[in-house]
Amino acid sequence: MPNFFGTLPLTSGVRTFANIGAEGLSGCVIGNESGLTCIITMQGSNLARSLYPGEVNFFPVGRGFTGIVQIDPSTQLANSSSWPGQFLQIDTYGSNEQPSGVYPLQLTRSTNVGNTVVTSAGVTADTLVNDGNAAGTQFVEATVSGDSSSAVKLTNSGVLTLGNSSHHGSISSDNAKFITDGSGNLLFGGKLGTTSAGNVLDAVTTASHLILRATGGPVDIESPSGTQLGSFFPDGTLSLTNTGQTTFTGPTSGNVKFYLLITGTIKIMIANFNNYQNNTANRQTFTFPESITMTAPTFWIATEIPGLQGFTGVTGQQFNIITALAAGGGTTVQQNNINKASFGYFRTTSIDNLKDTINDASAHSGQLIGIGFL
Repeated sequence: MPNFFGTLPLTSGVRTFANIGAEGLSGCVIGNESGLTCIITMQGSNLARSLYPGEVNFFPVGRGFTGIVQIDPSTQLANSSSWPGQFLQIDTYGSNEQPSGVYPLQLTRSTNVGNTVVTSAGVTADTLVNDGNAAGTQFVEATVSGDSSSAVKLTNSGVLTLGNSSHHGSISSDNAKFITDGSGNLLFGGKLGTTSAGNVLDAVTTASHLILRATGGPVDIESPSGTQLGSFFPDGTLSLTNTGQTTFTGPTSGNVKFYLLITGTIKIMIANFNNYQNNTANRQTFTFPESITMTAPTFWIATEIPGLQGFTGVTGQQFNIITALAAGGGTTVQQNNINKASFGYFRTTSIDNLKDTINDASAHSGQLIGIGFL
């Protein structure tokens, strides 16, 4: 009857020994439960033989055997780290015993480890299962020859990683209607929805441009914090609900809010005065939202507002106030302030702030509209 001697853990490149005894043995059976190739040396008996990954073999005791089995493991397979075990198991046989069967034999449960799993109907495997392991256990991996890291990884907790620094990876599905291009771009030629295709957005490509079509209602625009900034409605209406704005409290009463509707090549800004009054000896400075400069030429329209003067930094400028309209050309006058119920322009001067009028005995509720063209 065989006797179980024990198991020996294996590390590639690290020689290990098993002292099975020199007397009363015919030999030992060693099973290799690892992906390492081992050279088994029966010291003193002039016997050294390979024990391949997943193999079981009988090693007889010869004349001069010292009782020491020397094991030299090495990595010869590219998938040795994926093997289900990393140890040898040894059984010994008495001097009048021999193991039954024909040796060497293969541990068939390991024959597919690390190799291609064929999933076509009627062949060796139709499923790939990894159950009962801790979350994050990797069971699919692929590395391109010459790469320093994996290009494909899949864990049992559902985390799929495609690409590395050398091969970025990409995804193509729905007959190439949904594509990631490996450079951080998402390309899709279909419809975006939450409950059905296209109930949120359609993407339609033409030869020269991309059309975004809202199929279920308006397209809302939000800030990074989730504040709604505006909406595009199906009838073409644009509603801006939270534009860039700056609020100033009137020194005597009320307030004024400056709204920046459009900025860029064309700028549109509206100031809304609500019962605003400055009946003090100090002028209040109104800086523009987003610290913009209204670059000349600019056009200004005023309703019921306090007198306002434009400034470039701390340098006061003069408005060209239109005093009369005529078919052959109207007339203007230059003055510091634009006052209520008037309109004017700056032809060459850019301004970045406005100042109000001091000692104003009246409160004002009206609007100032500024339009810049460059």
